[in-house]
Amino acid sequence: MRKPLADKVTITPDETNNIISIRPEKSECPYPIVISFTSPEYSPEYQSTLPEDTTEEQVPSKEFLNEEKCMEALAKIRRVRWSLRKIRAEIELPVVRILLDLREAYSGWKHLSPYAAEVLVHLVMEKLAKDVRESELSFSRLFIQCLEVLAEGMALRGGPGMKDPCEAKPVDVFSYLEPQHAEDLTRGAQNALRLASFGRLKELLKMDS
Repeated sequence: MRKPLADKVTITPDETNNIISIRPEKSECPYPIVISFTSPEYSPEYQSTLPEDTTEEQVPSKEFLNEEKCMEALAKIRRVRWSLRKIRAEIELPVVRILLDLREAYSGWKHLSPYAAEVLVHLVMEKLAKDVRESELSFSRLFIQCLEVLAEGMALRGGPGMKDPCEAKPVDVFSYLEPQHAEDLTRGAQNALRLASFGRLKELLKMDS
């Protein structure tokens, strides 16, 4: 019989963010369980389908849930579903993890979000798959190609941007970055590409020689 993780839990409601945090008092895990509340009825797509004679009582109430936080939670759900369908575990996922590991090693990378990294790797992979044979694909080639895309200014304001595949309207997946953070990421990618171009991947990834 499995023992309970803790005898008691601390439950903290957060009405502003539409969440409830649950933290076992005796658990060794430092992270709480977070439950978010949302509904597809808060999405603009749903509300646009309501007939013109819809009464105020039939429209989702904004009294109990923060509409903005509901929209953010719905976006997270769409992104998780997209990632599960699209990211290829055998080649794309390792590159995503490498890019995210760079956040711990270099300050310029610290604002790269997991979702932006996933979209970047997947779209670069799609382009590579059209240009080269599958037998020529490799982790290093995909990784360096991702560095090239970022180094060219993909994340910069006023740059080409990268369309968010989870949004119906054109939304740049890097639009969450502040201008300075986008510049830091671009500069970090340029420095990383320089090291990779000279065959210094181990140095870049801080691997033991």
